[in-house]
Amino acid sequence: MTAQASKPVPPTFALFPHAYDKPHNNPATFITTDSPCSCCRQCRGWLYDGVFFGPDACDGWRICPWCIADGNADRAGISFNQIDPNDRSQTLDEEIAHVERRTPAFFTWQDLYWPTCCQRACVFFGTFSGASIRGEVEQAIRRQLDRDCDGDADLAAHWMWLLKARDTNDPAAYLFKCSACDGMHARWDVS
Repeated sequence: MTAQASKPVPPTFALFPHAYDKPHNNPATFITTDSPCSCCRQCRGWLYDGVFFGPDACDGWRICPWCIADGNADRAGISFNQIDPNDRSQTLDEEIAHVERRTPAFFTWQDLYWPTCCQRACVFFGTFSGASIRGEVEQAIRRQLDRDCDGDADLAAHWMWLLKARDTNDPAAYLFKCSACDGMHARWDVS
């Protein structure tokens, strides 16, 4: 009797520690498959199933988590996230490179800028909607809505009501945490 080959353990991502979890009502960031990676051509059992930016020659590519983590995808000209241009000058270059080129993106309806704090890229904490919005999650989202709505309390209250009223992740809030000061930061999105 021969032993069946097991799937290798995929790399972890410091800025997206739950990259292999399937969020409630959202597509997974990685899928399990026997197909080969377009970058390294190896079949390792996992492929990235999100958006990326790169040369036209990479359209339709399926990339394994190892090529994201070790920089092979970056060497092919592929990036996954963006730091807000207004935050770039206050963020360490290695942090920008890490979030843009070696961290997989998570599912959103629109492209979002990855937040920074204390000169560092924040860690993605999760997607929230409906009843999951409470406590410090709710406080972080309220602060972001106040900024995004330019102090219009009625508009901010309306968006908070929408985020809490539906448990569908449309609309959804995305929570991040600063690894230096533990400050919570939010982004929100709607289809």
